[in-house]
Amino acid sequence: MRDEIIENYFSLGLTAPEIALFLVSVHGIGISLRQLKRILRRLGCTRRRRRSYLNEVVEAVEEELRGSGSLLGYRKCINQHGLITTREVVRHVLRVLILKG
Repeated sequence: MRDEIIENYFSLGLTAPEIALFLVSVHGIGISLRQLKRILRRLGCTRRRRRSYLNEVVEAVEEELRGSGSLLGYRKCINQHGLITTREVVRHVLRVLILKG
């Protein structure tokens, strides 16, 4: 139960101190920041993951262009599709797709 709550807060993008504060104030679970970081590491919750493959980025950008006719903002696009990439990669992919037609 505690681990699920921690994972949910982490997936929302909260930092470890913010998660610890929510655990105490909302759920009455008091743990140290050090213990919380150990739990996050054990659960495999890390911010830095492998970069998405280029074909995944291309597919996501193509889908966005097909859908509404315009690309969502960079952050919303990568978050919606669960991608780990940089703005530069998205910009280059977008440029190539627009030139390609």
